[in-house]
Amino acid sequence: MAAAQRVLRTVERRENTLHTALKRHKKAAKALTKDVTAHRATVKDLKADLKKIRKTRESVSAQL
Repeated sequence: MAAAQRVLRTVERRENTLHTALKRHKKAAKALTKDVTAHRATVKDLKADLKKIRKTRESVSAQL
């Protein structure tokens, strides 16, 4: 009986450890997803800025 209780407590501790690790990984994955979204937005903004600069440079070159 005591051995079975020890096994059950060990299993319960292991489940708690795995549950905690899962929560931590979910939180990290959510943060990474948020960072990726922000990075994509930054890249889009940079592409738009580059396009504007290219057009300005081309129009200035055409006027010379």
